[in-house]
Amino acid sequence: MNEDILWGEPDRGPRHLPETLWEEIDRPGCYLLLGTGLIARLPRSALGPGGLPLVALVSNGELQVVRISDNPAERIEVLRSIVLRHGYPLYL
Repeated sequence: MNEDILWGEPDRGPRHLPETLWEEIDRPGCYLLLGTGLIARLPRSALGPGGLPLVALVSNGELQVVRISDNPAERIEVLRSIVLRHGYPLYL
């Protein structure tokens, strides 16, 4: 990753946020894409039958994500704080 786009340094604290694969997301919310540091907002309308994401992401391997908020409309400042407080790097 390009270091000049790093928004902030993680606190290196414990990671106690629920991690899953992109294909296994079944609830609306905000998700951090691990490995990229990008945030995806998934409202209920972005989830299909069974709650699976309607958006397909292409990756060389499994795409691991962590849910950082149940609210897909959460303010970006709050999301950044949650991500960094739990020790994840954040890129924008």
